[in-house]
This record gives sequence, structure tokens and C-alpha cells, in this order.
Amino acid sequence: MHSYAEDSLKDKKIKSKIVDLLKIADIGITDVGRIEIKKEDLPSDAPPKLISELEKNKNYSIIITEHKRYNKKLKEIKSTIFPMNANESEGSIKMFELSPYIIKSLEQKRTLIIDEFDARFHPLLTKKLIELFNSNSNKEAQFVFITHDTNLLRANLLRKDQICFVEKDKFGASHFYTLVDFKGVRNDSSFDKDYISGRYGAIPFLGDFNSLIEE
Repeated sequence: MHSYAEDSLKDKKIKSKIVDLLKIADIGITDVGRIEIKKEDLPSDAPPKLISELEKNKNYSIIITEHKRYNKKLKEIKSTIFPMNANESEGSIKMFELSPYIIKSLEQKRTLIIDEFDARFHPLLTKKLIELFNSNSNKEAQFVFITHDTNLLRANLLRKDQICFVEKDKFGASHFYTLVDFKGVRNDSSFDKDYISGRYGAIPFLGDFNSLIEE
């Protein structure tokens, strides 16, 4: 994913849209770029792993991000540049890596599939991305994602036919079904509360954790 996002920066139009998406996501990044490093550019005390990487590939690149910088009077001054992998949070890196996939899915009307979609993302960000695919401006692109965030099970965010469950039986086999399979569920029901209460299945049957510390 990271290499694909990095390569996408070579296309000026895609890069511009990636930057716009990162700004909208409010993660503090105002620009992103790619810098190529050659072996002769490295200092004598460069990490051996980096030197080895350059010897194999001849060229090595890093992604840099730009952030606004303010003085003590909260006046904006020159921007600050950071190496992405060294200074950005895992959530910011994930947003960068997913950006070209999101953009191309919407533009090319393709299906985007993401596992553990909510991992390292703020709940409001995951909600906004789902709303983007559910908006009237998107007619054909589809978004299929796996999540453990029950806050997304809301009638004002997803329809019943958009909510699916996977339940594992005692033999370890997984069974797939949708919310539509349950009769009597109103369109305005509290899907999240009903799910946590066990009404729709697909919940873990947890043991007694206190037994781990009891004498």
C-alpha cells in the first residue's frame, strides 16, 4: 500500500487530490512529497540497513510531509518538513496510504475493499469516509469494509442491506448473513445496541477474565 501511494505522487493530478483529502481529514498535513536519495548523498554514519537497501536498489526514496508552524504569538511562520515514517502517527500514514485507493475508486467507479477499516482512525473520520461513498454524488463506486466499530451500525449512516455479519460456529466455520435476514427490524432501529445485546449474533462468547487473577 505504501509503495502504491508513493508512486501515485508522481502523477501531479493524483498528488493534488491526495493532499486535498489529507487536508479534509484534518490530520495536520498541508503537503506531501517524495525525495529520492542516492548512496553518495548519505553521511558516513548512515544506518547500515539504509546503505544495504541503496546497494540493492541503487535508489531509495522517502516521503516527507509539510506542517504549518506558528510562533509564540500564534502567528503562522514558515512550514516544517518531516519524514513521514519517522514523525507521523500510524493513523496519518494509513490515511496517506489509502488516499489514492479512495480517489481512484470514486473516479473509476470501482469497488474498494478494506480490512480493519476503523483501525487507527478517529470514529468521525471513518464516518465521513462512509458518508462519502454513500453520498448522492457517488453513483457506482462501492465500499466494502470490515470493522469492529459498533458506532458505525447506525440507521442514519447505513441501510439494513448494507450491514453484514460474520459469525463463527463451535467448529470454527464462519457464516455470513445480512441484517435484512432478520424479520421485524425497523429501518430506524438502534442497530448498534441490538447487536451488542446479542440480537443479531456474531459476538464473542467471552470467558471469566477474573479467573486469571483469582487464587
